[in-house]
Amino acid sequence: MKNDTNTMQKEIELGLVPEFVIALVKTDPEVNSGIAKAREDLDATDVKFRMRYNCWTVDQFAELCGRSKSHITNLTLQPQLVNGKITVALNHCHPFPSSTMGPKFIVRDDKSIDYLLSCI
Repeated sequence: MKNDTNTMQKEIELGLVPEFVIALVKTDPEVNSGIAKAREDLDATDVKFRMRYNCWTVDQFAELCGRSKSHITNLTLQPQLVNGKITVALNHCHPFPSSTMGPKFIVRDDKSIDYLLSCI
């Protein structure tokens, strides 16, 4: 697959963020406490730990949202037409690429934060 600007733009539009690097991010204490209150099975420390990075595993994001893993995975796969562009509900990445692409992570961006807040 040729890696030109058009190909990269299509990958981003379809939810795959290329060359993603995991990093620590600033957390919002109000969001953390809201998630901890909504998810009684998760304590505040666990929520704070999961919110420290710029991505989540599919399992972590599913637990934070209170949704099934298959539901979250489907949100990264099912294309939809928004404002004339084909996109997906949640962007994803493979920060540990291998010949089989490695594990899928949910990218922490506006889409995922909006979805997470809609679940609490």
